[in-house]
Amino acid sequence: TTTTKTTTKTTTTTTTTTTTTAATTTGKGILVSGGTGADRSVEVFLPDSGHTCSLPSLPDARYWHSMDTLANTPVICGGSTTATGTSCIHLTPTSASGVWTNYATLEQSRYDHTSWVSSAGLVIMGGLYSGTTTEIAGAGANISLAQRTGYACGITDKDSIIITGGYYTLKVVARYNLQGHVEDLPQMTRGRYLHGCGSFYTGNKM
Repeated sequence: TTTTKTTTKTTTTTTTTTTTTAATTTGKGILVSGGTGADRSVEVFLPDSGHTCSLPSLPDARYWHSMDTLANTPVICGGSTTATGTSCIHLTPTSASGVWTNYATLEQSRYDHTSWVSSAGLVIMGGLYSGTTTEIAGAGANISLAQRTGYACGITDKDSIIITGGYYTLKVVARYNLQGHVEDLPQMTRGRYLHGCGSFYTGNKM
């Protein structure tokens, strides 16, 4: 028998087909792509069941890239190889039968950059090759960064992004919007790069 399983990562819908007892389940999933040791692999982890579903492999090895969801579609940009540095690809349709195809070509080669889904599109920020520049994927150059930024981590806050840490900005916490640098927030106690970051809300405040 054939089972169609639908999972979602935020707004990304992923469909896989297995040969088990017929059933259909829907829930949230975590999409994982590339990385050292699995540089072409793409999979969805389903926290509710603990199961993992495979998606089509990446066309090129990718690591130190970014991945975001736009209009229910995963978009991957950049990477540390020559083949991927200026490349953005997306999976269409978002399913086991989908194909990774070109989404946009970046003006600057980037890896270890920060990405942000803004109201104007996907903003690619900094990175070790282009540390003070940003661009909207497919639309060209955007704002300049106040400091060289790479190995940093970004937190989206409505239509702005808070960039934390980085190789050159270890303790810096800075907010940007589509017009440029907005403010510097209190610095972190300890400097960090190659770190993870996130946010939570208390009432209506992040």
